Amino acid sequence: MSPEEIFSSYNDSTRNYINHVVKNDLCIHEFVAEPTESDLTRLQVYSNEFAARMGIPAVNMNYLRALNKAKRLNMSYVYDKNKVMLIGHGYRLSRIRPELAYSIGTFEPDVSKERMKMLSKANRYSHYKDMLQLKSMGFDSYDFGGLSDGLSDNEKWNHIDEFKTYFGGSVRVYYNSILYNTIKSKTYLKLRGAPAL
Repeated sequence: MSPEEIFSSYNDSTRNYINHVVKNDLCIHEFVAEPTESDLTRLQVYSNEFAARMGIPAVNMNYLRALNKAKRLNMSYVYDKNKVMLIGHGYRLSRIRPELAYSIGTFEPDVSKERMKMLSKANRYSHYKDMLQLKSMGFDSYDFGGLSDGLSDNEKWNHIDEFKTYFGGSVRVYYNSILYNTIKSKTYLKLRGAPAL
């Protein structure tokens, strides 16, 4: 798809939000194709703040360092004009597609409705800019990192699923697994206390 076709596949509110950010020059987008240790340290600070606020585990830095060592990690950030980080994304790269591995946001207690709307616009803008950047790198698809099974009553997960559909596209099934079939990997599992395979 061309950049114009990508943009036109979004729903109306997503296009309007992105247009508002672009027209008013509200955000700065930064794409990090080859993260340094300094980039990873910065991410860790952002991730820890976000995880504490959301009550979720922080980003697995060992995993991200392993991805980065294998040249399989890209990162992006969107900042406001005051250089405050609003949104951060990380992508696990394969030969086929980039997959959204994490998404973090800024920590702002007692945020106003107006600021909350700005954060929502920044998040959509971030995905849009990331899609264009990844397209320029030769990828022809963008993986949002999955949807829930649709059986949950969890409003938060349902809202996240809905957000992903705002960008058009289609739902595809991919099988993603790790096989522990070497002596070294089986030893690792045993040391972790996992059942033997």
